[in-house]
Amino acid sequence: MLVLYRQCLGEARYAYSVIPEPRLRECLARLEPRKLRVGLQIFQHNGREYMDVSPGVDVDNLGGAIPSSGPAYIYDRNGNLVDWVDDGGDGAGYSLSKRWGDLYFHKPTQPVSFEQARAWLDKKLSSDQLPPAMTSNERYRLKEESSKP
Repeated sequence: MLVLYRQCLGEARYAYSVIPEPRLRECLARLEPRKLRVGLQIFQHNGREYMDVSPGVDVDNLGGAIPSSGPAYIYDRNGNLVDWVDDGGDGAGYSLSKRWGDLYFHKPTQPVSFEQARAWLDKKLSSDQLPPAMTSNERYRLKEESSKP
């Protein structure tokens, strides 16, 4: 009985930990001090810029079931949350990717740092000032080529 209770409590704790902040600024402030791997990337969709925030799995808040990936949050240029999933690696993550033009597989994106994400939010940085957008496959190939002797 105690094991079941601990598992349920852990599941609830993890579910609570991935609920997104409604504003990008608060999301960045919550994630930056934590020791999670956080992917931040700018992408274009239907002529507008968006920010994808994909923190890794927070192992400190895991319950019984281990998610296949961390959550994924999409914010618009004004910093408003427009879409999210609690597990970016399962069917919900695949659906989110499809809703945003194959975001995680074939859409060109521009990775940014926390500092650049805040500048983008403050309209002090645009995607034109960043290296060209690339798909994850193009980024992987470039990394492989650059590591060859």
